[in-house]
Amino acid sequence: MVSEAHNNRAEYGKSLHEARRQIDLKVQKDRDEVDKKLKKERSYVDRMIKEEREEFSRKMAKMRLEIEEKYKRDCEDMEKKFFVGYKEMHQTLQKNQKLVDSIIQTERVRMDAYVLQARADMDSKLL
Repeated sequence: MVSEAHNNRAEYGKSLHEARRQIDLKVQKDRDEVDKKLKKERSYVDRMIKEEREEFSRKMAKMRLEIEEKYKRDCEDMEKKFFVGYKEMHQTLQKNQKLVDSIIQTERVRMDAYVLQARADMDSKLL
């Protein structure tokens, strides 16, 4: 009976040891699977992050280009408006100068006529 108990205890020890070994193998297998899944997830996440960064970089480059083009167009428009405004102002000044010259010429003619009339009046009074 003692030897049977001793054999049972030894068998129980072996089966316990085997069960622990099986559990350890199962745990290691599960850890390996989890590590594989985590590695896949990490690589997926890294790939997604890389794609997002690339997309962001493309969008930023596109926006920068659009802003530069808009700035260039705005500068060209402002330049055109400046030159058109300058040309209009120059034409207006030329018209005003011609008008002033015309008025001055008219006043000179009147003054000359007045002087001639005054001389004629003086000559007629003197005679």
